[in-house]
Amino acid sequence: MSRRGHPLRVVADGEAETYEAVIAGAAYTWAVPLGWRLSESGVWRGSGDDVAHIATQPIVVTQTYRDRDSGAQYVEVAWLARGGWRTRRWPAAVVSSAREMVTALSSGGILVGSDNAGDLVTWFRLWRAANDLPEGAVSQRMGWLDAPACRAFLAGRTLIEAGSADAGVQLMDEADAGLSQLADAVAPSGTWEGWLAAVDAVRDRWHAWAAIYGAVASVLLDIIGCAPFILDFYAQSGKGKSSTLLLAGSVWGDPQEGRGYLRSWAATVAGIEGYAAALGSLPPMLDETNKVPASSRTMVGSTLYTLANGGGKLRGSRTGGTQRASHWRSVSLSTGEQSVTDDRFTPDEGSWARCIPVPGPPMASAEQAEALVRAIGQHHGHLGPRVVRHIVDMTDVQRAALRERYDEIVAHTGQRATTPMGRRRCTYLAALQVAAEVVHIGIGIPWPECEPIQQLGDASESGAREADRAAAALRDLGQSLLRRPGQLWAPGPADLPPGAAAWLGRLDARDGWAWRAVSPDVVRSELAARGFSAAMMLDRWAANGWIRTRDGKHAVPVRMPGGTTRMVVIERAALVDVGVLTDDSALG
Repeated sequence: MSRRGHPLRVVADGEAETYEAVIAGAAYTWAVPLGWRLSESGVWRGSGDDVAHIATQPIVVTQTYRDRDSGAQYVEVAWLARGGWRTRRWPAAVVSSAREMVTALSSGGILVGSDNAGDLVTWFRLWRAANDLPEGAVSQRMGWLDAPACRAFLAGRTLIEAGSADAGVQLMDEADAGLSQLADAVAPSGTWEGWLAAVDAVRDRWHAWAAIYGAVASVLLDIIGCAPFILDFYAQSGKGKSSTLLLAGSVWGDPQEGRGYLRSWAATVAGIEGYAAALGSLPPMLDETNKVPASSRTMVGSTLYTLANGGGKLRGSRTGGTQRASHWRSVSLSTGEQSVTDDRFTPDEGSWARCIPVPGPPMASAEQAEALVRAIGQHHGHLGPRVVRHIVDMTDVQRAALRERYDEIVAHTGQRATTPMGRRRCTYLAALQVAAEVVHIGIGIPWPECEPIQQLGDASESGAREADRAAAALRDLGQSLLRRPGQLWAPGPADLPPGAAAWLGRLDARDGWAWRAVSPDVVRSELAARGFSAAMMLDRWAANGWIRTRDGKHAVPVRMPGGTTRMVVIERAALVDVGVLTDDSALG
């Protein structure tokens, strides 16, 4: 019996048949399960005259894999098609289910249908039992594979590891076109010397070096114990923001947007989550917040919170359970004409505190920006892998010293911070300083002719004072009330008002007074005059415990001359927190 000129050898009962093949340069010899035949004409079941042709092309499982994160198992399937052998990995469940096999394998060009899928399930099961197939490791994300040990790192499809790390971890990107495209971008091109020449041309531009440090700091977070954060580059259009982001992307690979490393803010939250999850420890980079439609601008704030939180939303699966939540730990970089902490993007202070503002034009001229983009378009993807190799090769003592250096910088820079938000940002600045030292001392790149960390610190502290709008609003209102003490009613023996319209509110006149009550109309007018949204500020004050609430309302009943009315009751401790009063301030 033959097919297409390929004879089927007659095998005696009980004889073990083998099959040999060369796939991608590797020679294989497999055992064929008893009762089955395999030749270039396909897969056959039975013997003698009772033979069924199961598949018209040879198809086998060559290797199994286990996902390092989830433990899920995958198989590599190889089949002979015109032009030679082809391989692809699928979840092991695919070759164990006739229904899933028809959809998955046929999409790969394998001739399978409802008439032979069931037999192929049996074939794959017996094949795997008859052969001691090697098991490898795969990952569906890049970055550190073994944090916090940090001895194995996937940069695109390249594994950078210490001698003791698991060998042969591969990126599992067959079923994810976005991950595959991103992995293609994370690869070196041109020369190390060419990239060094490109960055030397911007040695006096502190924004450019801040971007490089951010791209490097991302892979240090697990080692030094710093939380994820965002670098927020903002300036008018045409000032070199996007060029600076491209420079940051060139640390790891082809920096171009879309086909390369960078992504646009004109994306869905789920898409950006997937991007961050695929990068793992590598830095997400999002260009131009002005591309987000006005109706969707609040997604910027929620996305920032998600990026800095290091994990995506919990989503349901098709089977009724939940999908495995995506996670990452990285420094994100963003550009736009306005800061992402602008109220139109980010109405909550939780997201503000996770951002370091990087304001102003990054480049000296359009010509400088264009020359930089041309150079890094040819030379990129060299610094990042060098940094990872430097870290992987560190001894435990050297890693401990890196963490101690980080703690030392946090303690030192925290002394100059004047706001709680500024003190929090000191941890991020410390991570950037450590990154700078790794770049210049560890890798040996000359120090720039500017002070990037000092500039970032000044911008961060200034931005913290500006961004702490809830505290600023309460401080302004409290100071205004202090200038008009006679217009706050204090109950007592002589509590008749000179005129009801003169009262702005009420003062708790007991010793060690605990609160002041202010008319809601006064609060709204005072805040509006200073450019604050009353509704937003009241929400934040309530969340901070600075005002009393009842049944979710910001105004609570307070006794005033002539009866009880609703007032905004401000706690004394709140006025102390924002600097209006000290703990021992006198009444009034």
